[in-house]
Parts: sequence; structure tokens; C-alpha cells
Amino acid sequence: MKQGTNYFVCNRSLFKNPMWYAEKFTKGQAWIDLFGNANHSPGYFEKHGQRVELERGQTGRSIETLAKDWKWSRNKVKRFLKRLVDDSMIDHKTNHLTSVITICNYDKFQFNEKTNEPPNELPSEPPNEPSGEPQTKKKRIISNKEIKPKSIPQKKIAEQINGEVYLTKKKRKLTGKRLETFLQFWSAFNYQKDKAAAADSWFDIPELRPSLVETICTAAKVEAENRGSLVDKGSTPIYAQGWLTARRWEDEATGSTTDTGSSKAQESIQKTQDYINS
Repeated sequence: MKQGTNYFVCNRSLFKNPMWYAEKFTKGQAWIDLFGNANHSPGYFEKHGQRVELERGQTGRSIETLAKDWKWSRNKVKRFLKRLVDDSMIDHKTNHLTSVITICNYDKFQFNEKTNEPPNELPSEPPNEPSGEPQTKKKRIISNKEIKPKSIPQKKIAEQINGEVYLTKKKRKLTGKRLETFLQFWSAFNYQKDKAAAADSWFDIPELRPSLVETICTAAKVEAENRGSLVDKGSTPIYAQGWLTARRWEDEATGSTTDTGSSKAQESIQKTQDYINS
């Protein structure tokens, strides 16, 4: 392991020690427990005589099992998992056998299996927000749906897959509530240019709470309504990526309007952002 990283080694035997499950879990301990029990390589287990496939970063544990291990009520477990899903920290699927929990960005926090070293890029955002590079080398097997990032042609890398995952221009994953709210914004902004780059800007917005989503979408609708007059003046409309990066919803919230001069500034912002991402 390289020196000077943000990692520390924790043997998985910790999660088999009776002391780990001796007392009622905190939410932080429950989150670590999900990580510690997730598969570090593809595998499977059998339940009721049927085989349940698991990929790297997945764990198959029912609500009842988690409630017993964490010493929580079933409703508390459900609320906790829902919050993790809403914050794009996990993906949670259930079937007639068990539930399969997928840790989002698992490779961001765990060792690289091939090199036995942590990835070069370390997480810079709080763990309760989506961050980091996606897992692209494996497919998820959840219920009857499969996601195969490698099979997507390069020119269509940003297309939505099975209605569950959207790959941004930087090949990061938008899932769960973060994806749902992005699609709300995209519809409100109503300017179909460079969607994948806009998804990256949406991905990078921290603390994306419902009130902020509503503010952004409302301002995006105003931008869409004003776009026609800008075009009539000979100005170039700003792309969604530049609009988000410049936090233009704050301008709309204070009653500012977009004129030709500000449009040129927007173009400058857009060109700068495109240069950075090139």
C-alpha cells in the first residue's frame, strides 16, 4: 500500500467478531457494516436452494437480517436504506429470496483488486453525497436487469441504461434520487445540448436537497422562457452545463434577467468549462 493515502487497513474478520454486534448500532456503524460485508469479488450464495449472484460491492442481506444484526426495528432499517438510496450511496433491490444492496462507488473506497493498492483519486466529498469514479469493469446482477457499461459504444456512452443509471461525460454514474432530480432539471431547462456534460455539473452539486432542486428547476424554467428573446437578439443560449456551473439559478432567484452582456459572460464560462473538460 502506498504511503500518504487516506486509507487504513481493516481485516474483514472484524465483522465476524461477536463484539462488533454486541450492542445497538449507530447509523455510522451500520454504514461501515454494509461496506465490510460487501463482496470484494464476484461470488454467490444459496438461499432456499436457489443461487443468488453477487458482484463486487454487493451484499445480499434481508431487512430481517439487518434488523437482527444492528438491533434495530425493521422500519428503522427501511428508513435508513431509503435515505442511502435517496443520497445515491447505495442501490437496493429486493426479490422473493432476499434483498441485494449495491454500494455506489465501492471501488472509490476499496483496494484495487489487480494492484492491491487504493485508486489514485481519493474521495473529496462527504460520503453522504455521490462522488468518485464509477465501477465500469463489472456488471450488476439485480433481479432480471443487467447493466453492462463496457458494451456501450463510445459515442453513446452517456445514454441512459435500463432507466436506472445515466453515465455522465466523465463516465460517472447518476442513480437513484440524483438521477431523478437531474431529469427533472433537464426537462425544465429544455435546451437539448450536451446532456452528458450537464449531468457532470449536476453530479457535482453538493447537498442537493428537495428545496434546492425546486429552486433550480423553477429558475431553469425561467431561463427556458427567456431563451427565445436572447436568440432574437443574436445571442447564443447558454448550455445547461455552464448554467449549472455558474449557479445561474441564484441569479433567477434574486430577480436578475439575462441580457446580451450576461449572455456573453455565460458563453465565456461555457468555453472555459469545455476547455477544462476536454
